[in-house]
Amino acid sequence: MERKYFAIGLFFMLLIVAVFDMQLSRAEKAEQAWKLKYETSQDSLMKRIETMESKWKAIDEVSKNIGILSPKVKEKSKLKLAFYIIYYGEKYPLVNNEVLNIMTSIPAVESTYYKYAIGSVGERGYYQIHPVHLKQFNKKTIHLAFGEQFQVKEAYRILMEQVEKYDRIAKALNGYNGWASLRNPYYGKIQRKVNMITNI
Repeated sequence: MERKYFAIGLFFMLLIVAVFDMQLSRAEKAEQAWKLKYETSQDSLMKRIETMESKWKAIDEVSKNIGILSPKVKEKSKLKLAFYIIYYGEKYPLVNNEVLNIMTSIPAVESTYYKYAIGSVGERGYYQIHPVHLKQFNKKTIHLAFGEQFQVKEAYRILMEQVEKYDRIAKALNGYNGWASLRNPYYGKIQRKVNMITNI
């Protein structure tokens, strides 16, 4: 009889140990899963921080280059332009440092970085966007065409269309200016500005 009770007791003890181990195993697995999720989220966060730091560094560099080309540009405008030059540049696979420097240099030639510049045939803004690209505006909204976001976005669109059309950046840039010929001196003017911010 004692053996019977001992066997039953041993059975229940083993059962309790097994259940405890099972619960412990579940807890360990849950802890491991949480730890893995935490480490993954930390890695993801660090990558995002590194990306943000890298982008801010790029924006800061473009802002400083604008200051070199035109010291009178206000800090807020420099940062806006720099932000959009980097932001919209990421939308085009063909954009590299050369194109970023060109996008930074175009306003120095087109408008001497004067936000409200108006050209002889109605071109507007930093990048002197031609009226054919301003048809979405009317008399009441045309002031929006001077905004940094529109100027950079539209300038990129026009320039990158030319880059895809021609195999040489010189022709593409001259095409942006309206005459895609190597006899157009426009590329040379832009290149001199680019040299100012790359040969430092």
